[in-house]
Amino acid sequence: GVLERKQRKSLQDDRVILIPGPPEEVETVRWMYRAFTETGMNETEIMHALNMRGILTDLQRPWTRSTVHQ
Repeated sequence: GVLERKQRKSLQDDRVILIPGPPEEVETVRWMYRAFTETGMNETEIMHALNMRGILTDLQRPWTRSTVHQ
C-alpha cells in the first residue's frame, strides 16, 4: 500500500520504495538545491524568493528559514 502523510511502516522488515513526489514539488526542491549550491543563496534569500513566487510548503503555508533548512 501507499503510506499517507504521518503514516509509518509497521514492521522492521517491511520494505519501503521511495518515489519522487509531484513534478512541481520535485522542481521546487531542485531549484532550492541549485540556488544554494550554485548561486550561493542562503536560506533566508531562498525563503523570500519562494514566498515572492507564491509557492507554498507541503502544508500549504508560506516558507520560513526553518522550512527551507529542513
